[in-house]
Amino acid sequence: MDIVEQLQSLLATPLVEPERSELIFVYLPEPLDPMERHERYAEPLDAELRLRGYGYVSGGGSMLSEENPGGGHDIEWSGIDVDASDPPAARELLRKHLPPLGCLPGTQLQYRHGDQSLYDEYDGEHWTTGAKSIADD
Repeated sequence: MDIVEQLQSLLATPLVEPERSELIFVYLPEPLDPMERHERYAEPLDAELRLRGYGYVSGGGSMLSEENPGGGHDIEWSGIDVDASDPPAARELLRKHLPPLGCLPGTQLQYRHGDQSLYDEYDGEHWTTGAKSIADD
């Protein structure tokens, strides 16, 4: 079966939500509007996660600033929610695919392991993994 047939087969298969999943929040320290966030990050990450059976992108959002003098709000940072059926594999996939998509230093994968809040952080060249969140101290 060639790649086109594999993709057609995947598209024809109804999506089955995993019985158990864990949230991985992808913190993006950049002011992306919702369409840019979706096209640049959510779509390609969702495709890779689903293709390998590690989970899927379930949502996203933006943190808005306080009201500015013009009465509007600026986007301070963005995020993507990933429901991971295989959290370790999903985090590995995200660490592999985010840099080529252009993620900035300070990008984080925030997740829980047991009762601890942890994160992996990208410094522009490498990922630091399993750092303990200050919120747990």
